[in-house]
Order: sequence, then C-alpha cells, then structure tokens
Amino acid sequence: MALPSSGTLKISDIVGEFGGSTPHALSEYYRGGSLVPDVTQNASVPTSGTIKITDFYGAVNYVPLSILGSDNWVQSSTSSSSSAQSVTLPSGTKSVIMLGNISTNGSRRSVHTTATLGSVSLTEVLSQNNTPSEYTFDSIIYAANVGDLTGSQTATFNYSNSQQVYGSGHVIIYLSKTFNNLGASDSDSTSTTSSPATLTLNKFGEGIQVGAATVRNSGVAMTNMDTVVNLASPSSSRNYLFGFGISSGSYNVSSSLSTAATKMQNDFGETFAAVTFGPTKFDEN
Repeated sequence: MALPSSGTLKISDIVGEFGGSTPHALSEYYRGGSLVPDVTQNASVPTSGTIKITDFYGAVNYVPLSILGSDNWVQSSTSSSSSAQSVTLPSGTKSVIMLGNISTNGSRRSVHTTATLGSVSLTEVLSQNNTPSEYTFDSIIYAANVGDLTGSQTATFNYSNSQQVYGSGHVIIYLSKTFNNLGASDSDSTSTTSSPATLTLNKFGEGIQVGAATVRNSGVAMTNMDTVVNLASPSSSRNYLFGFGISSGSYNVSSSLSTAATKMQNDFGETFAAVTFGPTKFDEN
C-alpha cells in the first residue's frame, strides 16, 4: 500500500513500506537502490544527494508486471472435445492468461466451455463466437491465479463438441503478479466482419493487452501487439492468431490501443476478441 500523500510521515512508515536494516537511515532509501523501486510513483524520491522524509509522500513498494514466458500449441482435427498440453511454469509464475481459438464446420458448432491448468480452473474474461454460421468460429480469453502450482502442469481447453475439421489453437502466458480482479479493464470483440477487423480499447501503462482471432485465410497478422503468434491449422485452411504485450508508459495512464486482425472475411463468421488489464488489476508485488 502506498505511503500517504500528505500529513505526518515518519521513517518508521518508510521502513514499513520498503523494509531495510537497522539502524535505519534515509540513505538506505534512494530510488533505484535495493529497496525503493525506480517507478513513476516514486519520482519524488531522489536517486542520490539530499533526501528527506517528505520526499516519500505517495511512494510505494511497487514492481512492474512482467511476462515470464509463454507456450503455444495447435491441435489437429479430432473427435475429442478437449485439447491438452504439458507445460512447465517458469519460476515465479503467479498467474496465467490462456487464449484459445477453434473453427469447425457442418453441425458441430463447437465453442469453448472451460479451461484448466493443473488443478486450477480458469475464469472466462471474454469470448466471441458466431454460432448461426455454417462455419463456427470461437475465440476466448481466460485468466487465473495459479497459487502454489510449479513445474510441469497440464493445460487443457474443453469444448462443447469435437474439433473437426480444423482443430484448435492455444496460447498460455505466464505472469509475475497475482490478479486482484479478473475482470478486464477494457474489452472489445467482433465476428463476421470485413478485412481487417479492428478493435479499439484503452490500454494502461504497465498493464497487459491480449488478443485472439480465428481467421479463414493465410498470411494473417495482428497489429500493435508486442508478440504475435500465428498458428496455422494442419489443414492450412485456418489461422489461429494471438497477440500480447506489456503496455509502456506511466503507471496506470490510459492511451488508445488500436489492434487489427488482417485478412478477415465477412462470410464465415470469423472472430476476434481483445482485452486489456490495467496494473491496478494486479497486486503491487
């Protein structure tokens, strides 16, 4: 919790926020040293020279969110209503985001139902599907805190029906912080749209943005995402497109994110979903 922005402030308050070794002295608490993070909220704390208690108004022991790694896989056409993959959580993983895309045809009309990582059930944040179309496309974003999970775990996506004829695509993103709220800060989605399909959201400095699109075409791309994963289905008739990244800029300051999934078509119900999580959606450390 941040230190108060006005009123009485004591060195014991600073110690309570940032820790340190006795006997305590303000020289322990230069910004960018071992105790006080060099983040925008602590801009008033000097990095050297004269330092005083009032420099610490509003200061916080905050560490920016980071992506520790990711895994992805594509599932071939199968009559199974689930797709599972063994993954290894990077050290320090506290939460995950799992993104899924599926495309079927005929009467199957499969959509996502649930997702799990080991013993943890994920929460659906946003999904988009086009169930009335001849071809059913479904894109989904899940998130969860992973508690004490470590090492090798099984990531599983479940569906309402089989994964014929085009299989499914999947991404799991490992994060360094615990969610305090799994609701997106902003979200947008669309289906049955012209090319490209553009979604516009608010993004927040030091937060994360993610997107998933199921596309009936080749050579597709997703704009304005730091990392883009393009998984072609084994039949090469579908592309399972994902994007994600950490927002740059000052802590929790909003700006516009305009991201597009290219080469969407308007006759098969292709889907695109994207969300942003501001840094306030995560614990400070």
